[in-house]
Amino acid sequence: MNEANTLSGKALTEAVIAEIYPQFKKFGDFLRERQYNSASSGNIGVRRGNKMYITRRGSMKGDLFPGDIVELSMDKDDSNIVIASTEAYVHRNIMRETPALATMHCHPAHTVVLSMYYTTVMKQDYIIPIDVEGNYVLKKIPIVTLKNPTGSKEMEEEIPKAMKNYNIIVLNGHGVFSRGPNLTEAFNWITVLEEASTYIFKAIQLGLDIKSFEGRYEKW
Repeated sequence: MNEANTLSGKALTEAVIAEIYPQFKKFGDFLRERQYNSASSGNIGVRRGNKMYITRRGSMKGDLFPGDIVELSMDKDDSNIVIASTEAYVHRNIMRETPALATMHCHPAHTVVLSMYYTTVMKQDYIIPIDVEGNYVLKKIPIVTLKNPTGSKEMEEEIPKAMKNYNIIVLNGHGVFSRGPNLTEAFNWITVLEEASTYIFKAIQLGLDIKSFEGRYEKW
């Protein structure tokens, strides 16, 4: 038996493995291919009724096994919480407080760097894409700054609150959280934002005034 399967707590049903594992495997591979995470960072989660399924703590997102998926109740904790992602409570609260059926967390480099640049240099707590597609799709992305930005009670409360009106937010200096009706949409928000962040990053390198672009697409 693979080591990952021996650490997964309560066994998942064959039906759950057949439906959810291929999705987690696919998007874990996507996160690795795009270098949005280090080997074991980030989380993937989905909701099915009163159950939530999330990646196991320390799991390798680019090499996931069925045992790397942990089942949790949406209503209360059980023994599986100790092996679930350290940010399982954040994902569960997002699903409780928004219509989300899927959530994703990762660390896309350009977006993370820009969150620090915008809050320290530009003195603003949001990103507005300067490219046409990014601006049309995303419009405005909040940057959430916390005293304890990893695995904290503060995250559990503030991230879901910020996501009530946004499908994706940036946690300052840490990474992004996205939500959607499925993992495809949750992942798409991340790719659009990171592409938009790359354009902004390059514009800054070229010495362009990125603030001058912010009002160009007000009609959207």
